[in-house]
Amino acid sequence: MQDHSRAVNCKSFDDIGIGLVSKDFKGATSPLRLCGMGDIHGSARAVKLVRKELKKVQECGGRVIMTGDLIDNRTKHSISFYHGGEAPMSEIDRIGELFEEFKDNIDTVVGGNHCHRTWKETGEDPLRRLCMTHKIPYHPDAMTIIYRVGKQKCVPHNKAQHPNIYTVFVSHGSRSGRKEGNKLHVVWESTDVIFHVMVLLAHYGLSIDDVLQEIRRREGVSGIDEKKARAVNPTGAK
Repeated sequence: MQDHSRAVNCKSFDDIGIGLVSKDFKGATSPLRLCGMGDIHGSARAVKLVRKELKKVQECGGRVIMTGDLIDNRTKHSISFYHGGEAPMSEIDRIGELFEEFKDNIDTVVGGNHCHRTWKETGEDPLRRLCMTHKIPYHPDAMTIIYRVGKQKCVPHNKAQHPNIYTVFVSHGSRSGRKEGNKLHVVWESTDVIFHVMVLLAHYGLSIDDVLQEIRRREGVSGIDEKKARAVNPTGAK
Protein backbone atom coordinates (compact mmCIF):
# COMPACT_ATOMS: atom_id res chain seq x y z
CA MET A 1 0.00 0.00 0.00
CA GLN A 2 1.46 3.33 -1.03
CA ASP A 3 1.35 6.45 1.10
CA HIS A 4 0.33 9.36 -1.14
CA SER A 5 0.94 12.11 1.40
CA ARG A 6 3.68 13.43 3.61
CA ALA A 7 3.36 13.05 7.34
CA VAL A 8 3.70 16.52 8.80
CA ASN A 9 3.91 17.42 12.47
CA CYS A 10 1.48 20.19 13.42
CA LYS A 11 3.79 22.41 15.45
CA SER A 12 0.93 24.25 17.16
CA PHE A 13 0.06 21.07 19.03
CA ASP A 14 3.55 20.80 20.54
CA ASP A 15 2.84 23.64 22.95
CA ILE A 16 0.19 21.54 24.69
CA GLY A 17 2.23 18.34 24.77
CA ILE A 18 0.89 16.45 21.76
CA GLY A 19 2.11 15.73 18.24
CA LEU A 20 -0.20 15.35 15.26
CA VAL A 21 0.43 13.43 12.05
CA SER A 22 -1.95 13.06 9.11
CA LYS A 23 -1.58 10.11 6.70
CA ASP A 24 -3.50 9.80 3.46
CA PHE A 25 -4.31 6.39 1.96
CA LYS A 26 -7.54 7.39 0.18
CA GLY A 27 -6.56 5.38 -2.89
CA ALA A 28 -6.18 2.17 -0.87
CA THR A 29 -8.23 -0.82 -2.03
CA SER A 30 -7.12 -3.20 0.74
CA PRO A 31 -7.30 -2.95 4.56
CA LEU A 32 -4.67 -0.84 6.29
CA ARG A 33 -2.53 -2.96 8.58
CA LEU A 34 -1.05 -1.25 11.63
CA CYS A 35 1.72 -2.74 13.75
CA GLY A 36 2.77 -1.25 17.09
CA MET A 37 6.25 -1.97 18.44
CA GLY A 38 8.04 -0.75 21.55
CA ASP A 39 10.17 -1.67 24.57
CA ILE A 40 13.01 -2.88 22.33
CA HIS A 41 15.65 -1.35 24.62
CA GLY A 42 18.23 -1.57 21.84
CA SER A 43 19.54 -5.05 22.61
CA ALA A 44 21.01 -7.04 19.72
CA ARG A 45 18.61 -9.95 20.29
CA ALA A 46 15.51 -7.74 20.45
CA VAL A 47 16.50 -5.75 17.36
CA LYS A 48 17.04 -8.99 15.43
CA LEU A 49 13.52 -10.18 16.29
CA VAL A 50 11.99 -6.79 15.52
CA ARG A 51 13.74 -6.62 12.13
CA LYS A 52 12.23 -10.00 11.24
CA GLU A 53 8.72 -8.75 12.09
CA LEU A 54 9.24 -5.42 10.33
CA LYS A 55 10.14 -7.24 7.12
CA LYS A 56 6.78 -9.02 7.27
CA VAL A 57 5.01 -5.68 7.75
CA GLN A 58 6.99 -4.18 4.88
CA GLU A 59 6.10 -7.05 2.55
CA CYS A 60 2.36 -6.63 3.14
CA GLY A 61 2.52 -2.83 2.84
CA GLY A 62 1.64 -2.30 6.49
CA ARG A 63 2.36 0.70 8.68
CA VAL A 64 4.44 0.79 11.86
CA ILE A 65 4.02 2.83 15.04
CA MET A 66 6.96 2.85 17.46
CA THR A 67 5.69 3.19 21.02
CA GLY A 68 8.75 4.14 23.05
CA ASP A 69 11.76 2.73 24.91
CA LEU A 70 13.48 1.78 21.68
CA ILE A 71 16.80 2.31 23.47
CA ASP A 72 17.63 1.50 27.07
CA ASN A 73 19.69 4.70 27.18
CA ARG A 74 21.61 4.00 30.37
CA THR A 75 23.55 6.82 31.99
CA LYS A 76 26.14 6.79 34.76
CA HIS A 77 23.33 7.28 37.28
CA SER A 78 21.37 4.22 36.08
CA ILE A 79 21.27 1.18 38.32
CA SER A 80 22.12 -1.05 35.34
CA PHE A 81 24.89 1.20 34.00
CA TYR A 82 26.54 -0.50 31.00
CA HIS A 83 25.07 -3.85 31.98
CA GLY A 84 26.85 -6.56 30.03
CA GLY A 85 29.54 -4.12 28.94
CA GLU A 86 27.43 -2.51 26.22
CA ALA A 87 27.50 1.26 25.78
CA PRO A 88 24.34 3.22 24.84
CA MET A 89 25.84 4.19 21.47
CA SER A 90 25.60 0.55 20.35
CA GLU A 91 21.85 0.64 21.00
CA ILE A 92 21.47 3.96 19.19
CA ASP A 93 23.37 2.60 16.17
CA ARG A 94 21.11 -0.47 15.96
CA ILE A 95 17.92 1.59 16.10
CA GLY A 96 19.38 3.96 13.50
CA GLU A 97 19.92 0.99 11.18
CA LEU A 98 16.30 -0.10 11.71
CA PHE A 99 15.05 3.40 10.92
CA GLU A 100 17.11 3.55 7.74
CA GLU A 101 15.78 0.20 6.54
CA PHE A 102 12.11 0.71 7.39
CA LYS A 103 11.64 4.51 7.51
CA ASP A 104 9.12 4.41 4.65
CA ASN A 105 6.84 2.19 6.75
CA ILE A 106 7.23 3.95 10.11
CA ASP A 107 4.49 6.55 10.65
CA THR A 108 5.58 7.88 14.01
CA VAL A 109 7.84 7.36 17.01
CA VAL A 110 7.12 8.45 20.58
CA GLY A 111 9.53 8.50 23.49
CA GLY A 112 9.45 6.38 26.63
CA ASN A 113 10.76 6.69 30.17
CA HIS A 114 14.08 5.05 29.22
CA CYS A 115 14.40 7.25 26.14
CA HIS A 116 14.14 10.30 28.39
CA ARG A 117 17.08 9.46 30.62
CA THR A 118 19.71 11.58 28.86
CA TRP A 119 17.12 14.24 28.11
CA LYS A 120 16.44 14.68 31.83
CA GLU A 121 20.14 14.80 32.73
CA THR A 122 21.64 16.73 29.79
CA GLY A 123 18.76 18.08 27.71
CA GLU A 124 19.80 15.86 24.77
CA ASP A 125 17.29 13.42 23.23
CA PRO A 126 19.11 10.82 21.07
CA LEU A 127 15.87 9.30 19.76
CA ARG A 128 14.74 12.71 18.51
CA ARG A 129 18.06 13.08 16.69
CA LEU A 130 17.61 9.71 15.02
CA CYS A 131 14.09 10.58 13.89
CA MET A 132 15.20 13.94 12.52
CA THR A 133 17.98 12.24 10.55
CA HIS A 134 15.56 9.74 9.00
CA LYS A 135 12.66 12.22 8.68
CA ILE A 136 10.32 10.22 10.90
CA PRO A 137 7.67 12.17 12.89
CA TYR A 138 8.60 12.14 16.59
CA HIS A 139 7.20 13.41 19.85
CA PRO A 140 8.75 12.75 23.28
CA ASP A 141 5.41 12.13 25.01
CA ALA A 142 2.42 11.42 22.78
CA MET A 143 1.25 11.52 19.20
CA THR A 144 -2.13 11.47 17.47
CA ILE A 145 -2.25 10.00 13.97
CA ILE A 146 -5.18 10.61 11.64
CA TYR A 147 -5.46 7.99 8.90
CA ARG A 148 -7.64 8.63 5.85
CA VAL A 149 -8.13 5.26 4.19
CA GLY A 150 -10.04 4.17 1.08
CA LYS A 151 -13.65 5.26 0.59
CA GLN A 152 -16.81 4.64 2.58
CA LYS A 153 -19.55 2.52 1.07
CA CYS A 154 -22.11 4.55 -0.83
CA VAL A 155 -25.13 5.74 1.16
CA PRO A 156 -28.40 5.79 -0.89
CA HIS A 157 -29.05 9.55 -0.59
CA ASN A 158 -25.40 10.60 -0.53
CA LYS A 159 -23.31 10.06 -3.66
CA ALA A 160 -20.15 11.67 -2.23
CA GLN A 161 -17.58 9.08 -1.23
CA HIS A 162 -15.51 10.19 1.72
CA PRO A 163 -12.46 8.36 3.07
CA ASN A 164 -12.71 6.28 6.22
CA ILE A 165 -11.06 8.28 9.00
CA TYR A 166 -9.32 6.56 11.87
CA THR A 167 -7.69 8.35 14.80
CA VAL A 168 -4.87 6.60 16.66
CA PHE A 169 -3.48 7.92 19.93
CA VAL A 170 0.05 6.76 20.78
CA SER A 171 1.76 7.01 24.17
CA HIS A 172 4.32 4.82 25.89
CA GLY A 173 2.84 5.02 29.38
CA SER A 174 4.80 4.47 32.56
CA ARG A 175 3.90 1.97 35.24
CA SER A 176 1.33 -0.68 36.02
CA GLY A 177 -1.42 -0.02 38.54
CA ARG A 178 -1.29 -3.55 39.91
CA LYS A 179 1.13 -2.74 42.68
CA GLU A 180 0.14 -0.80 45.77
CA GLY A 181 1.02 2.86 45.34
CA ASN A 182 1.07 2.76 41.53
CA LYS A 183 -2.63 3.42 40.99
CA LEU A 184 -1.84 7.12 40.78
CA HIS A 185 0.12 6.36 37.60
CA VAL A 186 -3.04 4.90 36.05
CA VAL A 187 -4.81 8.18 36.86
CA TRP A 188 -1.96 10.14 35.27
CA GLU A 189 -1.98 8.05 32.09
CA SER A 190 -5.78 8.18 31.85
CA THR A 191 -5.62 11.96 32.23
CA ASP A 192 -3.13 12.08 29.35
CA VAL A 193 -5.46 10.11 27.09
CA ILE A 194 -8.59 12.09 28.00
CA PHE A 195 -6.76 15.41 27.67
CA HIS A 196 -5.49 14.59 24.19
CA VAL A 197 -8.97 13.42 23.16
CA MET A 198 -10.31 16.80 24.33
CA VAL A 199 -7.65 18.55 22.25
CA LEU A 200 -8.68 16.52 19.20
CA LEU A 201 -12.36 17.32 19.81
CA ALA A 202 -11.57 21.03 20.06
CA HIS A 203 -9.69 20.78 16.76
CA TYR A 204 -12.99 19.74 15.13
CA GLY A 205 -15.11 22.27 17.02
CA LEU A 206 -16.49 19.65 19.43
CA SER A 207 -16.33 19.15 23.19
CA ILE A 208 -16.44 16.35 25.74
CA ASP A 209 -20.18 17.09 26.13
CA ASP A 210 -20.75 15.82 22.59
CA VAL A 211 -19.09 12.54 23.55
CA LEU A 212 -21.16 12.24 26.75
CA GLN A 213 -24.32 12.88 24.73
CA GLU A 214 -23.37 10.05 22.36
CA ILE A 215 -22.69 7.73 25.32
CA ARG A 216 -26.17 8.48 26.68
CA ARG A 217 -27.68 7.82 23.24
CA ARG A 218 -26.06 4.40 23.11
CA GLU A 219 -27.24 3.32 26.57
CA GLY A 220 -28.90 -0.08 26.35
CA VAL A 221 -27.77 -0.67 22.74
CA SER A 222 -25.26 -3.41 21.94
CA GLY A 223 -22.04 -2.42 20.22
CA ILE A 224 -22.86 -4.68 17.27
CA ASP A 225 -26.30 -3.14 16.69
CA GLU A 226 -24.92 0.38 17.08
CA LYS A 227 -22.20 -0.20 14.49
CA LYS A 228 -24.69 -1.72 12.03
CA ALA A 229 -26.90 1.37 12.33
CA ARG A 230 -23.87 3.62 11.92
CA ALA A 231 -22.88 1.84 8.67
CA VAL A 232 -26.35 2.43 7.18
CA ASN A 233 -26.50 6.09 8.18
CA PRO A 234 -22.99 7.31 9.03
CA THR A 235 -23.94 11.01 9.06
CA GLY A 236 -26.68 10.55 11.62
CA ALA A 237 -29.25 12.23 9.32
CA LYS A 238 -32.89 11.35 9.80
